[in-house]
Amino acid sequence: MFSKSNKGKAPDQMHDDSPHSEACELPTPPAPAISQTTISANSLVKGELNIKGDLIIEGEVIGRVIVSGRLTIGKKGSVKSEGIECNTGEVSGQIQGKIHASELLIIHSNGYITGDLEVKDLIIEKGGRFDGKCQYIATETTLPCKPNVPDTPKVKDNNSSFDDK
Repeated sequence: MFSKSNKGKAPDQMHDDSPHSEACELPTPPAPAISQTTISANSLVKGELNIKGDLIIEGEVIGRVIVSGRLTIGKKGSVKSEGIECNTGEVSGQIQGKIHASELLIIHSNGYITGDLEVKDLIIEKGGRFDGKCQYIATETTLPCKPNVPDTPKVKDNNSSFDDK
């Protein structure tokens, strides 16, 4: 009644003759989204945070912070830590403690960091403040290269026997 009869046909002969019967490719699923954790304003977290993905701090954190992705400290966010590790960091609030950013650290115009930094790249916007020491992480392109000095000429030793022909 609604379609052709497939009665009596072998299974390999049963197919749809409609224009949409050709095999179509399924869309590729999107890459998994990076998880994002937020500590909201008026929140206090004490202890060690180990975040797989990105972390946004709008409240207060006291303790060690380890983030595999981007760490963002909002304007009203603050962190007091014996150690912060992240891939990329953006600071618009306040941080007290040592920071290791394996890629980039940005201190925005209202950001303030008191503590030592280990960074690959550092940007401090006008108005941003930083009190501490900064150690740049060496990469292949920033390692000092061997100076191109020609080999020293060989000096003839007067005590050796050379054939002067």
